[in-house]
Order: sequence, then structure tokens, then C-alpha cells
Amino acid sequence: MPNQNALTLYFCGSGNKREQIGDYLVPALYDRTVGKQEDMWSAGARAAIFDGPGGSKNLLKFDAKEVFDLVGSGELVAARETGKKRSHAWTGSLTGAGVVSNLLHAWIWLRYKLIEEHLVAENINLVGFSRGAYSCLALAKLLQQDCYFELNQKKVNIFCFDPVPGGKGKMLGFVNDELRRFAWGGNFKKIFDVRKPEELPKIVNECHTIAQENIKYTEVQHKKIGKHNVPWGIIWKDANFQCVVPRREPGSAGEEPVIYPMPGHHSAAVNIKENAYEHTKTLGEHLCCEFLKRHGTEIDGFTPLDMKEINHCYLGIIRQFVNKNSKNGFARKPSGHRGRAVKNDHRDGNWFVNWHHASIASKPSAWHYNPDTVRDFDLADYEEA
Repeated sequence: MPNQNALTLYFCGSGNKREQIGDYLVPALYDRTVGKQEDMWSAGARAAIFDGPGGSKNLLKFDAKEVFDLVGSGELVAARETGKKRSHAWTGSLTGAGVVSNLLHAWIWLRYKLIEEHLVAENINLVGFSRGAYSCLALAKLLQQDCYFELNQKKVNIFCFDPVPGGKGKMLGFVNDELRRFAWGGNFKKIFDVRKPEELPKIVNECHTIAQENIKYTEVQHKKIGKHNVPWGIIWKDANFQCVVPRREPGSAGEEPVIYPMPGHHSAAVNIKENAYEHTKTLGEHLCCEFLKRHGTEIDGFTPLDMKEINHCYLGIIRQFVNKNSKNGFARKPSGHRGRAVKNDHRDGNWFVNWHHASIASKPSAWHYNPDTVRDFDLADYEEA
């Protein structure tokens, strides 16, 4: 039997679709969610998924003014039926077009499940990648403004995989304008703003984020000169791809957001089909599934990692990125926007991937070496006991 205390919503990244269960972690987790049905609008369905902006034929476009008018009148079914199929193929990938429509679609779905179907759910769990993670944060802001969710003491829990914005906040501007217009109907508060979604409102109970440091192997470009291919340059891919790191809204009580800085590029923790970041993906799935389980969402077939397995994953990450000649252990520190946004106090001066790794390493039963002398190890001998 599915857990009767949670509704779970999944938001795919740009260009990702719900059918890609063998390619990306977000649709794969949705597919294994207990309580999921073939049609997310089916009676009793407790999970929903929304395709990412760009390239999906299933992505529905909603008009904010029309949706707010219908929801304000209590016509949730009619609001749902206003959605029109539109792929946002180019604008979605480039600017994030389609994020707002997903935001409105999710809001209608939640209200329908809770008000029309009368499903009991204390927790609203949100999982997203890239612009899908940004959508989770924006949805929490919208739910904070809808008095129904606060009056009924709903708790929002968010797990983000490397959230990135689209349109630099402008995509939420006209939704904010509609909120301002609609607020006078009594359904919304008079003080509201769905922009700056990285500022967590008080309706958010818990928020965990994997923030990628966008450190990749050097890619050496070659140029053919005569019969020989000679090294011609070195490039670092996506080292400055902008992200947002959740923080508490000023004056908002609640647990501080938990951030897991990880080396690797933007999709390292969710790209199932790519073999380059095996340990990061394993950790990403474990952390997300544990988070969901704690808040009432069950994932079919999930077996949590034990302490040794978690350590093995971090060991693999160190092996992938380590540079014994570097003062701080890793091959390259994040720079530009990533360097300013993704803070990692455990990365400088030691060999730990992040604070989580350091906390694991402090448990002698999990490691065979002494963390105090870890800089003296030989990589060839750096194996599990």
C-alpha cells in the first residue's frame, strides 16, 4: 500500500522527458514511486511528473491569467483543461520557457488532489533537476502565498539536483503580477513574491541540494599537422554554468537548507546513461531516496547504502578528481559564478569531498586509514579494508 501521508512531484531538467527512465534519475524515481499511476490525474494517484522545458510534446502551456481566474472560482477541472500542448523546443532549452506553465500545472494538480479528491497528505515532496529543481523552489514560493496550504499546515520538502534558473527571474515576473491582481480575491496574501525562489519560505520544512562544482577532466584538443595530431589546447567544459543555492528567506524560521557540494558537471548526479560519474550518481540516488523515505514517499526497489558503500562512493570521487601534487587535493577549484555560489569549506587543505564525507570519515568503523594522516596515503593503496 502506498504511503497515505505524502504527495510527490517530480520536475525534469531542460530537454528531459518522463519517458527517459533509463537515461535520467528524476523520471526513473517517478517510475518507481509507490502510489504512482499511469495517468497522474487518475483517482488516488499520489505522484506527478512534469517534462522539462524544451523538446517535449507532453509539455502543456497554461495562461497565468486564465488559470488564476478559474482557480479563484474553484473550477480546478476547467483550469486543468486550459492547458495546450506546446513543446517550447528552442525557447525552452535556451531561456527556460515552459517553467511557468509547469509551475501552474503543478499548482492545479495539488489543489485538485487535496480539495477535489480529498486526499490526505501532510507532506508535499518535490524533486527536480536543473530548471526542474528551480521549478521546485518557485512552486514552494507559490504555495506559501496560497493561504489554503498554510491554513491546512502542509509541509513542503525539496530535493534539488543542481538548480539553475531560466530567464534570470523574468520568467516568474508575470506570474507574480497575476498573484498581485488575484490577491484581492482573498485567496492569496497581500504580501507575496514568487521571484527569488532560492529564498526558502517558511512553508518549506526541509530542503537538500546537490550542488555540482562543475569540475571536469581537462579535454585536450588536437590539430592535425601533416601526418601527426598534436595537442593544440585545453578546455574545461561548463565550469561557469550558473546555479542557485537555496537559503532561508529573511525572517523565515525552519531548518537551514542542506547543501552537498560535489565535483562533476551539471548532470553528474542524475545522468544514468553516462558512465563517467558512477559514484556521484550512486550517492545522488541514495541521498534523494533517503530524503523521500523520511518524508513519506516510498521508492520501489530502493535499498539504502550502508556506511562502507557510502565511503566507497566518496573514495571513487576522490580517485576521479584527485591530484597528489595539488595543495588542496583536487585537480581544480571551481571558479567564476560556481566558485562564489557553491561554498565548500571541507575542500581546501584536505582530501574530503564535502562536509558529509568528512562526517563519514570521522567514524573509524567506516575507514581503514586515519583521517588525520590521510595526506600521506598512496593512491594505489587507498582501498577499502
